[in-house]
Amino acid sequence: MKWLPWILVALLATTLLLRNCNGEQESDVSVIDTVIHIDTVRDTVPKTVLVRFDHWDTLYIPLLIDSGIVDSVPFAIPIEKKEYRTENYHAVISGYKTELELMEVFRKTQTITLKTKSKRWGLGLQAGYGIPDGWYVGIGISYNIWIW
Repeated sequence: MKWLPWILVALLATTLLLRNCNGEQESDVSVIDTVIHIDTVRDTVPKTVLVRFDHWDTLYIPLLIDSGIVDSVPFAIPIEKKEYRTENYHAVISGYKTELELMEVFRKTQTITLKTKSKRWGLGLQAGYGIPDGWYVGIGISYNIWIW
């Protein structure tokens, strides 16, 4: 009966050695592969959704007179605001020298959550105490109730 603990220690050491020398990752660990892909989206110019008068602006245009005197002539220019809208963006522009006032981009975002499945069933070496026969050592199928 003194040889039984030594057999159990040898089996445990062999199991741990083979497990560490296997070279594979545990089944609970998952590897996530990330691929970055950049798309260029070309869109046709949409029709204006809304055009409204914003204000009048005065533009001074230089005028050259015969005697070499430079004068300027004022011109009143109406300034409009234009809105463009698609399902992907909303833009507002305005001005004599056109300026972008507002740009809203509506991006579609997809979130992927990866859940790893732990192995519940396993095949392995077992040692224990049996009720009718006492101590035993063997190979058995097991179901893991708690996993840590």
